[in-house]
Amino acid sequence: MSNSLLSPNVAGISPDNIYRCKYGQTHVLLPTNYHRWSQDLQAFLEIEQAYRIVTQEEEEPPANPAPRYASWEERRVKAKVMIFTSCGPATRQQINLAMDPWDMWQTLKAKYDSAASRAGRFALRGRFNRLLLSQFSTVTAFVTELTQLRQQLAGSTE
Repeated sequence: MSNSLLSPNVAGISPDNIYRCKYGQTHVLLPTNYHRWSQDLQAFLEIEQAYRIVTQEEEEPPANPAPRYASWEERRVKAKVMIFTSCGPATRQQINLAMDPWDMWQTLKAKYDSAASRAGRFALRGRFNRLLLSQFSTVTAFVTELTQLRQQLAGSTE
């Protein structure tokens, strides 16, 4: 997960925009960092055994036996809270806690996964090409940002 390499000079991200949980920390979701946020949050959700609920790979069990249902419901609520609280103010407006975790995840993906659209890939290429070492506090942070943008573009055929 991202930690000491979080650069305050990139995309208006400040130290105040950090989501922390017992498993680590990452930037809150902003309109510009979906790829990094989704990878980190997926790892946190996996540790909580809640990611399969978010992706609907694990379906809601019957109410009986009660302990099995209670465990599933607890993990579902954790997923909702983790997704909601890891969003920045602008991105949080797209979702609410009344939503199912699947709907929250898909809504955020549709809105902020810039690598999924042609215009988004074009914007990512532009960001990649405009990055300058002087924008970062360390060479490592610069290389990390370049690598993450490259990973986002990796699926692009253009």
